[in-house]
Amino acid sequence: MDRDRVCLFKCENYNEDKIEALVGEMFDTLEPDVDFAQKTVALKVNLLMARAPQRATTTHPAVVSAVAKSVIKRGGNALICDSPGGGMMFSTALLKNVYSVCQMDEAAQNSGAQLNFDVSSTKVSHERNGKKITFPVLNVLLNADYIINLPKLKTHSFTWFSGAVKNMFGAIPGVQKASYHMTKSKRADFSAMLVDLIECIPPQISIMDAVVGMEGNGPSNGNPRYLGYMLASKNPHALDMAATYMIGYAANEIDTLNEAISRGLCSKSLDELEMIGEDVFSVVIKDYAFPDSVVKRGGKGQKSDEHDELFPDVILDKCEGCMDCKISCPALAIEMADGKARIDMAKCIKCYCCQELCPYDAIKIG
Repeated sequence: MDRDRVCLFKCENYNEDKIEALVGEMFDTLEPDVDFAQKTVALKVNLLMARAPQRATTTHPAVVSAVAKSVIKRGGNALICDSPGGGMMFSTALLKNVYSVCQMDEAAQNSGAQLNFDVSSTKVSHERNGKKITFPVLNVLLNADYIINLPKLKTHSFTWFSGAVKNMFGAIPGVQKASYHMTKSKRADFSAMLVDLIECIPPQISIMDAVVGMEGNGPSNGNPRYLGYMLASKNPHALDMAATYMIGYAANEIDTLNEAISRGLCSKSLDELEMIGEDVFSVVIKDYAFPDSVVKRGGKGQKSDEHDELFPDVILDKCEGCMDCKISCPALAIEMADGKARIDMAKCIKCYCCQELCPYDAIKIG
């Protein structure tokens, strides 16, 4: 296979003009002949939950606006979309609230992009090893002429990393995502499913917001961490390979990458990538904080079977009884007692959706 190309550009802040110039350079480098004229371009952002941009949980609106402007200048129609986590129902009301809090409405207004309110989906299939694998996928993505994947660089308590591949999990509508946590409760199985999904609905290019990432207990209750970079690649696996190395993960620690390499979907090592811009070997952040769920030895996470011993635990003093954890739990392992969440460990499948979607950081892994 041809060498995977990854752009790694310095980006000191969220200045839209600066980001738009970088995005233009990324297109000129990776997609020089791209033609958006009269085409619908879906911007698949990360809108995990209704969080203000400074919390570093979602794709920053300045990045979204800058990418949308770049698309529109090239004659395309930019459409901002995602399926947030949590909530009883994936609805236009849910989208309206998330768009507002995450400032996607401002990004649309600044750039001339549209906000997606189509919550419909269609089942599509991907075949691997003679087996048909079916996913419900948002119609806004299926109907687009071109998909730009806009992930946020974050740690993740279950998959250990949330980047280009994990971001496409939002192609599955609303609470239907929960069923995949039930049937793929092991990290390796869940990661293989994510690789199947991105094969089923592949983005043409992925552009990662790594100006400010998230470290610690991501993808929602970690801490913002300034990085000062933007990354891009036509191959989402290659992009994740560069990004995970940059924050200190070892080559074999991210299961989506292991799966992609085993299938021949990306380069086998960083040495095989064609890096454009900065050299990834020179920008490694040695003190990047990993999630509590990552077993740490010598300061780095290591592959371990100890995941089975790590359970979510409610910090009662922080719990506000909002029931977001109960609603999001695919195993129905959470009940409310005296206005506080209680987890039935006998039912818990250790997917950490409760910790991921708790708005009060009231659930720890231990």
